[in-house]
Amino acid sequence: MHDGKGNPVLECMCGNIMCGRIDPAKPFFTAHGSFWSNNTTALLASTTEADRQASTRNWCNGMGYESVALIPLRTGDQVFGLIQYNDHRPNRFTPDLIDHFERIADSLTLVLSQRQSEEALRESEAQFRTIFEVASVGIVQVDPTKGRILQCNETFCQITGYSLSELLEIKFPDITHPEDRQRDWEIFSRAMKGEIPAYYNEKRYIRKDGSTIWVRINAAFIRDSNGQAIRTVAVCEDITEHKQTEQSQETARNMAINEKKQLEAVMEALPVGIAIVDERGGNVRSNKIYEELWGSPRPSTEDVGDYEAYKAWWLDTGKPVQPEEWASARATLKGEAVFGQIMEIETFDGVRKIVMNSAAPVRDANGRIVGSAVAIHDITNIKSIEQEVMARASELEAVFSAQNDAVLMYDTGMNVKKVSQAFLSTYGFDPVGLNVREIIRRLSCRHLDGRTLLLEEQPTPRALRGEKVTSSFFVITLPDGSDRIIETSSGPMLQG
Repeated sequence: MHDGKGNPVLECMCGNIMCGRIDPAKPFFTAHGSFWSNNTTALLASTTEADRQASTRNWCNGMGYESVALIPLRTGDQVFGLIQYNDHRPNRFTPDLIDHFERIADSLTLVLSQRQSEEALRESEAQFRTIFEVASVGIVQVDPTKGRILQCNETFCQITGYSLSELLEIKFPDITHPEDRQRDWEIFSRAMKGEIPAYYNEKRYIRKDGSTIWVRINAAFIRDSNGQAIRTVAVCEDITEHKQTEQSQETARNMAINEKKQLEAVMEALPVGIAIVDERGGNVRSNKIYEELWGSPRPSTEDVGDYEAYKAWWLDTGKPVQPEEWASARATLKGEAVFGQIMEIETFDGVRKIVMNSAAPVRDANGRIVGSAVAIHDITNIKSIEQEVMARASELEAVFSAQNDAVLMYDTGMNVKKVSQAFLSTYGFDPVGLNVREIIRRLSCRHLDGRTLLLEEQPTPRALRGEKVTSSFFVITLPDGSDRIIETSSGPMLQG
């Protein structure tokens, strides 16, 4: 019976000897750890359990043995057995005989210990051989001074593509990729010299078929009594697939970084405010124009509910824009693509602006909405110009309506765009859309002396060339056949 630490817990003198519970000061113990007595009856009568180091069962005395000797079998401080000598007769032992028994025990211990070591070695070798043969990783033994392969398992052969006989004829560096040899040798040399605890490296092998693979090598050194490396045991793992995955991930990371930088560049290059919002409607990123458009200090926007802080009114109705009505909210929450919301906003520094707001949902690879992209364009100046153009158009319409003279407006292609009521009343046809050539033909335009009026002499093309023509007189024939002399003037309309 043993305790939790593996020590025997015999409640007898044998247990004392096995556990080393002795007191060499007592005459029945020896410095070697033995117990002996020539009269157990007298010993039990003259000593206490405390003297005997334990509660003894006195089995030997009960069996009639008077002379008892217990000699430990020990290696150093470890006791792994004992030799017991019993005799019914008293006074069978002497100190010299006990000393002789102890020397016999030591010799026997040496033999048993050696046998145990040999058995342990055989067991260890068998275990190593089993691991060596069935391991899913390559295992190889190498002469560290010559670099020659001494032994390897089948997995290592499969990794390199060479047979065992072929590998035994080549040196370990021969299968290492040329670009990796120098660094590999430096690491190996430092490990062999003991400058680093062990050899570890990820490098490339050139297989027998010429293909390149990645391997991870962990190696330890077997050293002699002087600390010199006499053999290397290495574990080799094919990590080609892992490296390819790493490379793919690195490529994907670089692509993502490049795409991010491209997106940032595009956002900053666009002449409108751009923002990216997340799936809750919170602002993730925005460009400089977006920030300048809204002014500062712009509050943090975490979700659609925070849109309450953004003041805006629909331009056509004047009603406030609700948080869920913003294009980004509709794109993010409903997946709608919303274009051209026209509204008036009040920036965070108190300026009123008219903007056109648009947004489209952003989806991941599975089609799930993960946010939206927002474009907001300040069209305050455009709206102002539109209003001015409309006002000018109204003024022009009023001028045309009030004119008593026939007035025509041409485009740059010399086609009539607009005509006054007086022309319609006087000439009897609507010239809108007609080219000046057709009008000259219909009215038979000619000089006062009867010469035909050439196109380049007509005031309209001259005005398009930038000339201002006043008081040109021509003869025309009306649809009713009557002739009239008309005075014409023409001038260019200049942009801006």
